[in-house]
Amino acid sequence: MLPPGPIMKTAIIFSVEYRQSGYTAAEEQQLRGLLEGLGAVRLRAHRLPAAGGSTELWLVASFIGGSMASGLIGHITTNLYDRLSEQLLAFFRIREQRDGLKPEMTLTVSYDDVDLALGPVSEHEVSRLPKLARRVHEVLSAPPLRDSGVTRIVIGMVRDGDGWAEPHLQNQPEDSGRFWGISLSGHRQITHIFDSETNLLAARTDLPQG
Repeated sequence: MLPPGPIMKTAIIFSVEYRQSGYTAAEEQQLRGLLEGLGAVRLRAHRLPAAGGSTELWLVASFIGGSMASGLIGHITTNLYDRLSEQLLAFFRIREQRDGLKPEMTLTVSYDDVDLALGPVSEHEVSRLPKLARRVHEVLSAPPLRDSGVTRIVIGMVRDGDGWAEPHLQNQPEDSGRFWGISLSGHRQITHIFDSETNLLAARTDLPQG
């Protein structure tokens, strides 16, 4: 009889990239300290213009070794999203106390099989992170997305003329992120739009043909 295989354990890694000119060494250590209680942290500074269309901080929370279906329910049960929300809100307060401005942050949550992109996030949206995690779990556990092979979810798709665009600093949703962009297995781009209020899934009609 073969010996049992290794037990898969989930590792949590926070990858943080930020505008070097906007952060002091003390703030870098404060951010590291806030996140290290939840997982490993990698900080990477970038030399970027002092102003422009890009955000100042990009945060990816990677849960390695687990699917989103199982990982979400486990992390919801252990209040991980509540703790992550609390730590990020603490960082918002640190930044606001320094210069009266809130950080321009993008947030992505990544499991082995699905990436969840929240785009630019405000303090309000960070506070709603536990509720959003529960909603995403509900959606992925029921039709029409349960067996559709979702690989990427973009919260807060924005109507752009007759089509759709992913949210960014200059173009953010006015409907509290009602519409989600969905990528199915085998596709890199957003192929479907999901209405999180009506649970309707529709193929995008604004994709280039060919």
